[in-house]
Amino acid sequence: RYYAFSFGTCALMMIAAPLVLLIWGIHRRLAISPEYMYNFLIGHIDRMLMMFLIGGGILIVFQIIFAVVSGRMRKQVARMSSRARAS
Repeated sequence: RYYAFSFGTCALMMIAAPLVLLIWGIHRRLAISPEYMYNFLIGHIDRMLMMFLIGGGILIVFQIIFAVVSGRMRKQVARMSSRARAS
């Protein structure tokens, strides 16, 4: 359960800021004089932001997996302990 919480919070941190930067396009307002240098830096920043978004998406998948597995294990342990008490 705690792994699910930690993966979820990491995913939110990895997705929120890059998504805002990509939507608002703040990094595209940089004033870099040679056009080729501007294109290089903006392309690099865009790729890095996309990598953060993809990494955050992967962490969300891990969060869901750990939450499901944790819930099933908790139910299984509860069933086993109730059977032991009944005996």
